[in-house]
Amino acid sequence: MIRFFFIALLFTQGCTSTTLVNDEEKVYYLPLVRKELLDMKERDQAARFKFMRNKRSDYDSQVNELDIENTEKLKIIIKQHGKLEVSNIGKDGLEAVSLILIHSPDTNFQEEMLPFIKKLYSNGALEGQDYALLFDKILVHKGIKQYYGTQFIFKNGKYIPDEIENESNVDLRRKDVGLPSLSEYSILLNEFYLNK
Repeated sequence: MIRFFFIALLFTQGCTSTTLVNDEEKVYYLPLVRKELLDMKERDQAARFKFMRNKRSDYDSQVNELDIENTEKLKIIIKQHGKLEVSNIGKDGLEAVSLILIHSPDTNFQEEMLPFIKKLYSNGALEGQDYALLFDKILVHKGIKQYYGTQFIFKNGKYIPDEIENESNVDLRRKDVGLPSLSEYSILLNEFYLNK
């Protein structure tokens, strides 16, 4: 059984809120930090697409190494600049922070940052999926049933949800954070990853 943590890739491609002003046109307090975060996100996504296309174990180790590198860079950025905001790095910069956290192998760091991600979601700076993905990933890592049904495992030739707390009500919880139903999500996920 293989744990599936590439879920964020599916929903970070073209699923951000639309705004009247493009993030590229705005002026930010920390433009170099924003650029670094966006570059980290781009490398993350490129490595995962390469892995999906080739499905080779050497790419898997490269993705893991990149996750470790990105985590360490993010820790340094946060240590130097504190918890980041839309005014500092833009919504796309915050989305990059979220993606790096979701893919991080450091569960303690993820737990430390979860209240920050939840606050950003509550304030509308991040989407509900950002919070749900991170929350579920932490739970699954601890051996606890996930809450939103965002973490999947590969079993018998397809992706299926890892164990879910009170699964009969998961679609209500998913709806609360703006995710599609679990059955829709499962179909999208399998079509996206297995038809590449």
